[in-house]
Amino acid sequence: MKKVNVRNGMVLAVMLAIPFMSAVPVAARNAQRYTPANVEYTTSLKLPMNCAPLADPDAVQVMVDLDSVYLYRAASWTSAVVGRAIKFDCFNPVGRNADAAWLLVPYGKTQAWLFAGVVRIKNDRLTLPDMSQFVSRSTIPLTWPKGLPYLTWRAHSLYLAAVRAGKSPHVFTVIGDCNSESPVYLGRFAKGGFDMTNWPTLKSTALYFTQSFTRTSLATHGSFNASMAFDSTWSDPSQCNSDEGPLACELRVSNASILVIALGTGDQHDWQNFETNYSAIVDYTLKAGVVPVLMTKADDLDSLEGEAPPGYINNVIRKVGRQYGVPVIDLWLATRNLTNNGLAQEYNSEQQLTNPFHLNEEGMDMRMLMTLYALRVISYR
Repeated sequence: MKKVNVRNGMVLAVMLAIPFMSAVPVAARNAQRYTPANVEYTTSLKLPMNCAPLADPDAVQVMVDLDSVYLYRAASWTSAVVGRAIKFDCFNPVGRNADAAWLLVPYGKTQAWLFAGVVRIKNDRLTLPDMSQFVSRSTIPLTWPKGLPYLTWRAHSLYLAAVRAGKSPHVFTVIGDCNSESPVYLGRFAKGGFDMTNWPTLKSTALYFTQSFTRTSLATHGSFNASMAFDSTWSDPSQCNSDEGPLACELRVSNASILVIALGTGDQHDWQNFETNYSAIVDYTLKAGVVPVLMTKADDLDSLEGEAPPGYINNVIRKVGRQYGVPVIDLWLATRNLTNNGLAQEYNSEQQLTNPFHLNEEGMDMRMLMTLYALRVISYR
């Protein structure tokens, strides 16, 4: 057990194996789980801070010390995830819980809880006010966004055919990258991370598909891209056949009637092959008797880092949707009016902004809203 002291604002150097975006096949990543209760804090370490200095030299400041960490609605590991923070992100906490194991930090248009064990800390966090009862709330606009999929008879017909063929009418699933992992997408909803109060027409839809939100898809991984959908290297050997890629395995195990295809971010350096790889996924899904729901992405990494024409991958997703006559959730269009276009601000070790691709809390909420809407127009539930 690693022991580190955090008294008087000293930082922890505890390398908790929190799930993060990493190009590691699932068999290896499954061995990286951790138990927060196994961490104790007893010795003192002083580590450098790369954050911009504050006007008040005594103010508490923290910097994320792991590649990727989650922020939560409440000061608890069992709470819903609000968003994600990346290594070298800096925050100025505004509160703490009773034992100062959790810090309340500004996050987009709201505030969220960050575990003290994943950050370097400057100054005494015990000087912060106790805000243990604070619970983060949703912040997206209370109007229907642009980019919602159209209601079509074809989509509903495909759904009815899937159910008649034995697919579960109550199950949908997802194939995607780090933004589709359970804690920040379906599992986040299951834990109450998306406030349904302002969307009463979607409550019956959420109830109808309840069991889908508590499943962890076998086809979502950090750094996942379209070329990996049929690659058995990325399959879970404990649940998949030796010749099954993640897509085939997940469709078989889940018996889902609807599949959300949320890919493209990880294809920024292979964008020339994206249309071929992506079309193969849609084609396979349809032949498997499952309704594909395509989703654009909020980032433009393929252009910013891969030298593709601006919006290339998103345009391919829209094009493929038209060609196959299947629903498209245009997340790119819906996030244009959100803070930072629905993306988290991300920095390098020199505190310089980098090209963002992880969704922030507004982006996650918008994505969930559009997913529920799509499920409603497909299932009529």
